Amino acid sequence: MEPSLPRIGIFGGTFDPVHEGHINLASAAAEGADLDQVVFVPNYISPFKQNTNVTPGEMRCEMIRRILHRNPAFSLSDHEIRLNRSCYTWDTLSYFSEKYSCDLYFILGLDSLMTLDSWYRGEEIIEKYKIITGVRPGTDYGAAIEKANKYRSQLKGNITFVDLKPMAAASSEIRRNYSAGRITENMVPPEIIGFIEENGLYKD
Repeated sequence: MEPSLPRIGIFGGTFDPVHEGHINLASAAAEGADLDQVVFVPNYISPFKQNTNVTPGEMRCEMIRRILHRNPAFSLSDHEIRLNRSCYTWDTLSYFSEKYSCDLYFILGLDSLMTLDSWYRGEEIIEKYKIITGVRPGTDYGAAIEKANKYRSQLKGNITFVDLKPMAAASSEIRRNYSAGRITENMVPPEIIGFIEENGLYKD
């Protein structure tokens, strides 16, 4: 009997900063889908892109490194940062599909699931890769179930919903709070609070 392939989840995002909501989804995906590894893949965002004020890629990677101890399945890839250019999700998933001999999953938020079929080669992502998304207690996700069933029937999609802890966190809100002099400790791990303060991030 051949050994089963490792189950690896790819979790992309800006992670500016990485916060408890990200950790919540990544942990739930690892447990709920029995993943061997969850790879955080921070996006490259051009510093010259209009109306974008984003923390440099290496600093965002360092913040992720500081939370990897939270779960033995967690790991980091700076693949998109090293490419020094914006990447389509399809291209990133293709890279990891070729890099690893594995059973590959794509982890994303519930809002993103709703529009996934409109992404660049989104229907092919749904057809080729297993999808994991999370739902918080008390959330009405009937529309997401309906969308997932559409993906399953039309594209043979494999969609897994995992239960999240009752927590809401958003990087944009955290940055606004820091800019206003407020620290939202329930949203941000202590390791990240320390890094933000050491480097004077989100002050302007």
